[in-house]
Amino acid sequence: MEELLSMDPFSLVHPDDREEVYRRYIEREAGIRGQEAYSFRIVRKDGIVR
Repeated sequence: MEELLSMDPFSLVHPDDREEVYRRYIEREAGIRGQEAYSFRIVRKDGIVR
């Protein structure tokens, strides 16, 4: 739990999806975009992409 809380959450997002995930985050924080469900890939601690 401590390790996760100390990490940048965007480092868990697959590099090819980070820009889109970050953009959506910024838009939600600014009130431009509402909450919505969407898919993106993650990178596990062992390096496997899910």
